[in-house]
Amino acid sequence: MSDRPSLDTKDFNSIVDLVNTLRNVEGEESKVRVDATNILIEMHRISHRQFAWQNGWVNRADIYRYLYVYGQGDSASYFEQTYGLSVAHFFGACFTIYLGLLEGPWSPQIEHVNQLGISSDEVKQTYNMISDEIWGIRRGAQKLLRHFEDRMKVALPVIYQPSYIRVKPVFRSAAMNNFVISPLPSLIMLRATLGLYYDLSPGGTAIMNDATNRFEDYSRKVIKEYCPDFEVLPAEKYKHEGNNLDTPDVLIRQGEQVVMVCECKATKLTFEAQYSDDPIEDAKTGYSQIAKAVYQL
Repeated sequence: MSDRPSLDTKDFNSIVDLVNTLRNVEGEESKVRVDATNILIEMHRISHRQFAWQNGWVNRADIYRYLYVYGQGDSASYFEQTYGLSVAHFFGACFTIYLGLLEGPWSPQIEHVNQLGISSDEVKQTYNMISDEIWGIRRGAQKLLRHFEDRMKVALPVIYQPSYIRVKPVFRSAAMNNFVISPLPSLIMLRATLGLYYDLSPGGTAIMNDATNRFEDYSRKVIKEYCPDFEVLPAEKYKHEGNNLDTPDVLIRQGEQVVMVCECKATKLTFEAQYSDDPIEDAKTGYSQIAKAVYQL
């Protein structure tokens, strides 16, 4: 028998106590970590932690953007060849699982989505990609934490520890006939949209460049929809002091004059870039790209 105190998850007050304990831990750790020398960096971390949840992941704009960027071209081909189903069917299966788990905890797994042409094998593969046994979730969470703490050479505060539930947002239990549960169902949609980046990143530079090019195309389309009176153009090549150079990624023209330019950066900020004690130093690549974009403009 474990010496740990039991937690009655059927009692709402247990959850309240758990949340309050977590907040108290954050407060105590902040007393040690945060002072006048690093308060602005802490604001940076808080924004990364909070803003995404305020915006949410179940909205048409995000769904359209990520499926447009990752669901076409070489990116889509790589995904299908690597994982055995298309991006569209993966998303469709995830969305169906998400809707089902909104109805209640510990639900049986869906078998197929015939209405969308998604086979039972594709649904099974989707579950393999987004779910794990509870013991596997615990082991994965510990491994993920060790990975980042070893890489960052620091003991991460409880509130900024990486969440393995973003990788595997669905828990399953063989002891309960493979029923599934999702503590935070909206993370299923995060996994089915933004999470595609991590499915595709093993494809290397060619796949990432394909997605980047489509993000630039998406940006031009969005600007044109919001500002129909402007002509929105892709980058152009020009010579400067004998050198061949590219303009910024998006040129916005009114009449014969370029009135605005935009530079697109589609690289995902790393965990270190968001939550380390010194993000500029620990995530040089990401921030140097932003600095380069500013310099180009």
